Amino acid sequence: MSLFKRCFNQSIMSCAIEVRLATACERIRHMSMSLDAVAASCGFNGYTYFHRQFRMRYGLSPRQYREEQQKRASFPIS
Repeated sequence: MSLFKRCFNQSIMSCAIEVRLATACERIRHMSMSLDAVAASCGFNGYTYFHRQFRMRYGLSPRQYREEQQKRASFPIS
């Protein structure tokens, strides 16, 4: 078992994917980039892989996530 996995309880690759997905969420929320461009700018070589990883992590497709975030932004919290 690698030192990284012993210390962080996950592989370095799954940690990298987690960081990339978190960055993608920020870009989806705050930028008007296409989802393909978001995937590429976050280090994913293909949109299909990005989509699969995103859905596994968040339970939504990137498009569904964007739509949910846009709905939330249009309803002010009182």
